[in-house]
Amino acid sequence: MEITISEIEQITKVALAGRLDTAGVIGMQGRFADTIVPAGRHAVVDLSKVGFMVSLGIRMLISTTRALSSRGGRIALYGASPPR
Repeated sequence: MEITISEIEQITKVALAGRLDTAGVIGMQGRFADTIVPAGRHAVVDLSKVGFMVSLGIRMLISTTRALSSRGGRIALYGASPPR
C-alpha cells in the first residue's frame, strides 16, 4: 500500500495506491489519520489506484471522516472502482 500526500490551497490531498487489504490498512491507517485529522482542513482522497478494499479499509475511511468532522473538516472521496 502506498500513500502520497500533498497540499493544494488549504486542502490535503491523499492518493492511495495498492490493495487496502488487512495488512495494507494496518500498515498505513495511523499515517492516514495523522495526516488528515490534526490539521482540521478539508481533504480529498484519491482511490483510483486502489485495486481492492476490505471492510477494514472502509472502516478506516469512516472513522477518519468522523474525527475530521469533529474538527470542522470534510473528506471527499473520488476514483473508487465499482465492485467486481
